Amino acid sequence: SRLAYGTILTSYGVGAVAGSLAATRVGRGTSVAVVLLSAPMIMGAGFVGMAVSSSIPVLFVLAALVGGAESLLVIVYVTVRATYSPDELLGRIASTARVISLGLQPIGLLLAGVLIDVTSGTLTLAVVGVALGLVALAFVPSRALRQATLAGPEAHS
Repeated sequence: SRLAYGTILTSYGVGAVAGSLAATRVGRGTSVAVVLLSAPMIMGAGFVGMAVSSSIPVLFVLAALVGGAESLLVIVYVTVRATYSPDELLGRIASTARVISLGLQPIGLLLAGVLIDVTSGTLTLAVVGVALGLVALAFVPSRALRQATLAGPEAHS
């Protein structure tokens, strides 16, 4: 129903706000690698959970978790990018990252749309969730990621 859909979207928004409010504390109190690797895994698990659940309360909670994890991911990622970028290149680095992100977004949306047409929205949500988890796992071996802190590269000198 529309009410259920609206409630689930609202819970995503509430989770996103909560995640953004917690980002500073979590980012400083937790390893950057843990945040940047676990947030997409939480999002992926949330999407898979939403794909297999039909319970409105469960969907409500999962949507809030996805929203919170996404806010944490973006805020910590942008903070790390700013921390490790030389001041004179920060604008170029940030704009390049944004162009790549916004440039790839329509491709992902197109692929998701095709997958929805060929299969179902449920399977597409599950595939997106699994893909998020796999992408995060691909970065687990990154030593630079494991060593990153919000204090910046000087902290490791």
